[in-house]
Amino acid sequence: MRLLKIGASAVLAVGLTVPGAGPAAAVTTVVAIEGASPDGAAVSLGAPESIVESTTVPIQAPFISYGMDVGTAAAPVRRVSVPYFTMYDFVHPWTYGQKDSVNGGVSFQTGTYHGSAVALDDGPSLAWDTDFAAPAPVGPTRKFNLQYYSPAEATWTPAAQADVNISPLSFATGARFYPDSVIQVPGGPLLMGGHGNAPDMTGMLLQSIDNGAHWTLRSVIGAGTPTLDYTEVGIVLNSVGDLVTVIRSQNPNIHDDTGYFNLKIRRSADLGLSWETSAPVALPAAFDARIMPRLSLLPNGMLVLVGGRSHNWIAVSAAGDGRSWEFIDTFYRNYPSGITGDQTLNYGSSGNASLAWTESNRVLLTADTCHVLKNLDTGVVTNNCTRDGKLSPNTVPGIQRVLADVLRRGTGKIDLASKFRAGTVQVGTTLGSTFAAHPRTGPAAAFDGSTELWSSAIAAGAAQGTFDITLDAVHTLNRIGLSQSIGHTQSTMVQTKLNAGDPWSDWFTAGPRKSFALTHYEPTPRQARYVRLVTGASDGCLPGAGASCSVLNEVELYSTVDSFENDPLSGAPPRGWVTKETVVDGAGRIGCWVTQSTSGSGSSRALVINDVYPDHLPTAFAKAPAAASRTVEFRAKVTQRPASGGTLLFSIRNTSALTFQNDEFAYHFGLNRDGSITYHAGGSWHPLAPANTVTPTDWNKITLQLTAASATVSANGVVVGTAPRADGASGSLFGPQFGSSSTLGTGEQYLIDDVLIT
Repeated sequence: MRLLKIGASAVLAVGLTVPGAGPAAAVTTVVAIEGASPDGAAVSLGAPESIVESTTVPIQAPFISYGMDVGTAAAPVRRVSVPYFTMYDFVHPWTYGQKDSVNGGVSFQTGTYHGSAVALDDGPSLAWDTDFAAPAPVGPTRKFNLQYYSPAEATWTPAAQADVNISPLSFATGARFYPDSVIQVPGGPLLMGGHGNAPDMTGMLLQSIDNGAHWTLRSVIGAGTPTLDYTEVGIVLNSVGDLVTVIRSQNPNIHDDTGYFNLKIRRSADLGLSWETSAPVALPAAFDARIMPRLSLLPNGMLVLVGGRSHNWIAVSAAGDGRSWEFIDTFYRNYPSGITGDQTLNYGSSGNASLAWTESNRVLLTADTCHVLKNLDTGVVTNNCTRDGKLSPNTVPGIQRVLADVLRRGTGKIDLASKFRAGTVQVGTTLGSTFAAHPRTGPAAAFDGSTELWSSAIAAGAAQGTFDITLDAVHTLNRIGLSQSIGHTQSTMVQTKLNAGDPWSDWFTAGPRKSFALTHYEPTPRQARYVRLVTGASDGCLPGAGASCSVLNEVELYSTVDSFENDPLSGAPPRGWVTKETVVDGAGRIGCWVTQSTSGSGSSRALVINDVYPDHLPTAFAKAPAAASRTVEFRAKVTQRPASGGTLLFSIRNTSALTFQNDEFAYHFGLNRDGSITYHAGGSWHPLAPANTVTPTDWNKITLQLTAASATVSANGVVVGTAPRADGASGSLFGPQFGSSSTLGTGEQYLIDDVLIT
C-alpha cells in the first residue's frame, strides 16, 4: 500500500487572462487540487511555522518532544512540549528552553524545561535529560538526571540522579552516558535507548524495574568499533508489541559527508533480549537521514519516524510495525540556494528533528532553523544558515514546527467525543471506575483520542464490562477501531441494534488481542443506532485496578456519512474531494479546507467555504461514481456574509471531470441570505422555497432526492419543493459541489458537514 501525500494538483487551464489594473492583463490559471482517496491511508504535511527564534541566543536542536495527558476525562487536554537547547553545539554544559502547547501545536507558550517525559504504569510521568555528569574514571557506572510529574497534583518532584550500570561492559575514562529515549512496557520494565563510549561509541538498551531510579544493561543495539560509532537511539513498541529501534551510525575518523551513514533499524520480539538480525540494517535509501531518530506509535496504530541531516525527514509505517515505510518525505529544509546533495549536511538546519502526537491522527514535527556551532579553541561562532556567505531562507536560529495529518483509511469517523459532551450521544456502562490519582479515567476516556494507559474506561475488579453507545441517529456503520487493555490480551464482542426495543445482535468479536494502539476492523456494514461493547477480562491490570479488570481504552465508529473527522487540517482538500484554486500572477487562492472552527456543528471538523478574493470563487466537490438516481444529504451553516447578497451554491454535478465550468451541473441550487432556496434552469434562477424556509445562520439539514429528471428538496426534514434539471439533460448524476456565488463580492463563509451520498 502506498501512502499518498495529499494535495496533488491538476492544471485545468493555463494562460487565461482577466482585466488587470495596469497595462498588462493578469495571467490566471485554474487548478484542481485533488484530495487523496478515502480508501487508503494518507499523509498531509502542513507548512513550517516558527515557535521560537532569537538573534542573540543559539536556539537549536529540539530535544525529545513529548505529549502528556492532562485535564480530566470530561475535559481532556493533550499538552505537547518542545524542549530545546540554547547553547552552541559541543559546548557543555548545555542550557535549555521549552515551549508548550495545549491546542494541538497551533500556538505555544513558554514552559519550564524538565527534559523529556514518558507516562508510567502507576500514573506519574518520568522526565530525563542530557545534563552530563562530571567525567568519571573507567568503569560500568554513570548517572543522569530525572524527575517525576504527578498528573493529579500537577507538580514535579525535585531533580534527582539515576544510576546506570552497563556491566559487563565498561565506560572508557571520561566517557559520559547519553540517555536518548525511554518507553514503558505495560506491566513490565522501563526501557531506555542510550549510548556512550564502552569503550567505543556503542548504542545500548537498558532496563529499569524501579521506575527509573536504577538502570542495567539489557542488550547492545549497535556495538561500536574504532571505525564505527553507534549513537542516538530511538525506541518504540510497535503496533504488535515488538520493540523497534532506529540508531545513528558514522565513522568517527571521517569528518566530511562520507563519514555519515543512513539511519539503521532493528526489531525484537522479546523486548530487546534478542534481535531479528545480527546487526542493524539500513533504512530505505529514500529516507535520507543520518541523525537523531525519533519514533512514535500514534493512537490510530500508525508508526511515525523522524530523522535529519540532510534536511528533516518523516517516514510512516501504515501497519504500525515498522517493516515497511510507505510514506517518506522531507518536512523541513532550510539550505541556501545553489547547495545540493550532501553539501546540505553543512548548511541550514542541524537535522535534529523530533515529534509528539497531538491527536489520534495528528503529529507535531519539530526541527531547528539553523545549526549554530562554536569552535572551542578559537571561540569562532558559525551559523550554518550564513556559512561561507551562503544565506538560507531563514537565517535566524530558532525552532520550526510542522503539523502532519497521518490518516487511516475511511472518512466517516463519528465524533463521539464532541457528541458525548454535547449530550447527543449517550453512554451506559459498567466500565465506570474512577481513580482520584488518575483524572483521565471514566466513560469519556473511551472517546478522548488518547491511548495512554490511564486514559481508559475501566471496570476494576471485574472480569467483564459493557459499554453501550446510543448514537444521535441511525448510521450505516462500516468500520470500528478498538483499543482494549494496552499491553495486555483481551477480547471484545461488538453488538448492535436498530431500535431501542430490539434484541442485541452480534456483529463481530475483536480478539483475543494484545493492544498497543487502535486496531481497525471492517465487518459487514449494518444499520444501527445502538452499539454495545462487551469487554472481556484483561490478562493484566493497571496498579490499583484490582486483580481482575476489564478495559476499553479507546473506541472509534465509522459510517457512510462523510464527516471530515479523519481528514487533513493542513489546508489540503478532504479525501475524496476536489477543490478549486485560482492562481493569479503566481499567487494562489483556494478558500476551501477542513476547519476545527465548526460553529456549533457538534463535531470537531467541518468543510469551510471561505470567499475573500474578488478574483476567485472557492469551490469544492465530492467525487462520486455515476448514478441514475441518488440521495444527497448535508448540513450547512452561514458563518459570515457581506452586507448584501451572499448565496451558498450547492449543486449535483453531471460529470466526474476535474473541471469547474458552469455547464457541469445536473442540478443547481442557491441557499440565500433571506432563508429562501432557488434553483437554476433554462438559463435563469427560479424560486423553490420562500424566505424564512430556513435560518441560514443556524445549522440546517438539506436533503436532495434525485432522479434523472427532477429533484425533491427537503430542509430540516420537511419537503420544500421540486426542481427540474439545470442542464435540461437526462444523463448520469455524480457528486455534490459547494461554492460561493459571486466572484466580485467577498465576505461569504459557509460550513458544510456530514455529507451523505447514497
